[in-house]
Amino acid sequence: MLIALSSLLKAIIIAQIWLQILGDLEVCDGLMALVAGKYPWRVDESCVESIVRLQERFFILSQQMIMMKANLTVFVSHSNYVICDLKLPNIIVQSFDAKELLIHYGFGEAIDSMNKWRLKSYTRTSDLLRILLARRFRMTYIDTDIHFLNTSREVFFRPFVGAAIWSDVKCGIELTNSAFCLQSNVLDEMIEFLRLRIGKGSSNYQYTELGPAMFQKLLMNKNFAVSLYSQNHPVQSTIDDIYRSYSRYHHTHLHLTGHIRKGHLKQSKHRLKDITPYSLLISDVRARLALPPILAMNTTALTSEPDSAQGYLDRIDPLSWWLFSTDALV
Repeated sequence: MLIALSSLLKAIIIAQIWLQILGDLEVCDGLMALVAGKYPWRVDESCVESIVRLQERFFILSQQMIMMKANLTVFVSHSNYVICDLKLPNIIVQSFDAKELLIHYGFGEAIDSMNKWRLKSYTRTSDLLRILLARRFRMTYIDTDIHFLNTSREVFFRPFVGAAIWSDVKCGIELTNSAFCLQSNVLDEMIEFLRLRIGKGSSNYQYTELGPAMFQKLLMNKNFAVSLYSQNHPVQSTIDDIYRSYSRYHHTHLHLTGHIRKGHLKQSKHRLKDITPYSLLISDVRARLALPPILAMNTTALTSEPDSAQGYLDRIDPLSWWLFSTDALV
């Protein structure tokens, strides 16, 4: 009897261990990005302006999805989302009801206070919605200015967060929310944190409070199996800076932040005759890292005022999708 009981207890312990392991290895099911307006839970704004503003990035991401044999789902908080479908390979545009999403995860009573957020609170809105969408659809989230260096999709379907390397000497890193795949129980803790914080009703938030700061607070000292994938310094803008960081850490992906994009544009304006700024940045980065070139976007395909997101694609000549090398850009 005692032997049987002992064997049963051992079996239960082993089963619990395996359940923990399986929980830690829970994978995300696909990649996603987010395009949302200022108050997506109350205003059905057109998504055309936002999509076209990001068209260069989606063009590059489309090529990367083909390489990875994966799809990127772009969630837009607009009902008439069909006009925002760029018809790019492996890019799927899908609408979502932001108000329904908030209510479903217990933020219904907080909507009144969220309506008082400043008009420029894009970051705060995006920080919240990306967590809720990741929880509902169990997908890996990426910012649209993420560029993949490792093209094995399985790497990004395992639990991870991006960790920006701020300093080698002082060993400074920042856990970011620019790219992540997280288990459901981790996302549940984050949702509870967000619910309590936003429920206080204050409009006085620190810039990263609902994003990177929350990630650091909730992922530290917890028994979560989450890998840290290194990212480049978010402020150092030269290609040589990115190269040195990559040589040391072998990043799986880069975060080409606004600071990096603006810095590179300032240095490269004289080279923008036939290629769009973001494509040129990608070209320079990949050439410096000795990575194969990918398709570029020709400036003739770029427009800022289309009738619809599809409008600019109607004006693309097939030759605008061209494979380039660094020699073509000198």
